[in-house]
Amino acid sequence: MTLETLVAEARGRWERKTNPDRPRIIISAGSCGIFAGARKVKAAVVDALKRLHVDASVEKTGCVGLCWAEPMLDIQLPGRPRVAYGPLTPAGAAQLIEDVVGRGNPRVDKALYVYADAPYEGIPPRDQTDWFKLQYRVTQRNAGIIDPEDLDDYLANGGYEGLARALTMTPAEVVEAVKKAGLRGCGGAAFPTGLKWEFCLRARGTEKYVICNADEGNAGTWKDRLIMEGDPFQLIEGITIAAYANGASRGFIYIRDEYPLASSRVRTAAEKLRARGLLGDNILGSNFSFDLVIRDGAGSYLCGEEMGLISSIEGDRAMPRSRPPFPATNGLFYKPTVVNNVETLANVPQIIARGWEWYAGLGTERSKGVRTITVSGAVRRPGGFELPFGVPLRTVILDLAQADPTDLKAVQMGGPASNILPADFVLTLPLGLDELRDAGTTMGSGGFVVVGRQSCIPNLVLQLMEFLRDESCGKCFPCQMGTRAYYNTLLRICRGEGRPEDLDFMLDIAPAIQFGSLCGHGQVAHVPVVDTITHFRAEYDVHIRERRCPQGICEISPVAAAV
Repeated sequence: MTLETLVAEARGRWERKTNPDRPRIIISAGSCGIFAGARKVKAAVVDALKRLHVDASVEKTGCVGLCWAEPMLDIQLPGRPRVAYGPLTPAGAAQLIEDVVGRGNPRVDKALYVYADAPYEGIPPRDQTDWFKLQYRVTQRNAGIIDPEDLDDYLANGGYEGLARALTMTPAEVVEAVKKAGLRGCGGAAFPTGLKWEFCLRARGTEKYVICNADEGNAGTWKDRLIMEGDPFQLIEGITIAAYANGASRGFIYIRDEYPLASSRVRTAAEKLRARGLLGDNILGSNFSFDLVIRDGAGSYLCGEEMGLISSIEGDRAMPRSRPPFPATNGLFYKPTVVNNVETLANVPQIIARGWEWYAGLGTERSKGVRTITVSGAVRRPGGFELPFGVPLRTVILDLAQADPTDLKAVQMGGPASNILPADFVLTLPLGLDELRDAGTTMGSGGFVVVGRQSCIPNLVLQLMEFLRDESCGKCFPCQMGTRAYYNTLLRICRGEGRPEDLDFMLDIAPAIQFGSLCGHGQVAHVPVVDTITHFRAEYDVHIRERRCPQGICEISPVAAAV
């Protein structure tokens, strides 16, 4: 069956689905929604519909990024726009069904965040609300709109247009388009994606691989999970295009073990794509064949490191390898391999379908395109945003995530081993790869954690270092012993047993840890320690010299405090 036939049938089904002849209820069923109570909300909705004797369609969708407004549900009545409501309790959802479905009242409740897919009864359209008006959604374009397990929904909304166009191009032309688009890796290093693909394409060998790194282990980062749970078909289309561009016939998606819902949806998507001939042999009637293996992670933080991930897929313990050689020439089973993360690959279908000029026209002159980020911590509205580069971080943190400007101390910039910088400084910066690098920082994995004034900086770094110590694979002695030395020193400081020379000691061992480690885990493990000693030394000094915690968080014993 041709793509044109598949799409025509899918659009017919989508048209009937979105122009219903009976009420349509859509439950937001991402992990955050389920954790917040989406299953109980769904049960309350079903019960309310039974009481009203209403025949309605009850569907699911992924998280739209409004994590603070979960559980959410959308209601669409025949002939009317689709309206989203949240956050809801089971009782509130039941009452909503009675008001909207039973009485036909759109019910604009000031206690709820409400928007519609078109202006309706005083309800603002989605793209005019404060949460969405600055966003430009590429990888998230279908999240919260389609059923993530319904291939027809994806095909009806532009799915596989990118792959169809890629198959009319040579692999070198696809690589060149990605290079010209300016797409860079979204996992932390921000290496140019097209350049990585070009290395693999030129590498010798007939057996090549593509790996999607979906082992998103950085605390405060869940953007890849949003993509996998909200639109897994787009991710697999991106991987398939990457395979075509690099001459690979087999690929792997390595999914974090703590993401069971994402794993389930990606597996379901792959099965449905195989059934329609969009994975497997002679895709879309071409000479190109490609299939996927989906692996659940081994539970180690190091599985998210490029070479550790490759080792894990090969059946070994996740540990880094010396580089060079790099994966593009000597990767999985020592064959040429492209490794990209979820967000990077999910951008590719739209770049090919819409043209590299479109993507390169987004963002700034130096940082092309868009980036999905997550914001959590001391904010009123934690969630995920997809924004064009260039948006001020002040706007993201204060206006979108709604942090209290009087309660800002610091911002952790993308993972446990990332920069921890004063909030006043971060608020002067734009969202941009090179722009942040010029300021001496990076956006890392894209997870921003806002630290409030009541947080204790030494205690925060102690918790981070406990994690980094425990997750060190042990291969590199400087990383293994350095993170342990940091943890032990910070523990003494937080117990009121610190010594004045402790701070100089932690600064002195930083270069040895950084340059004596093979992978990013050890190479940046010193960063939160060095940053906080540099910018928040006064808090350390109070713990050490006065034997007290200004925030009252550290459990300093009376004996230590009396010394």
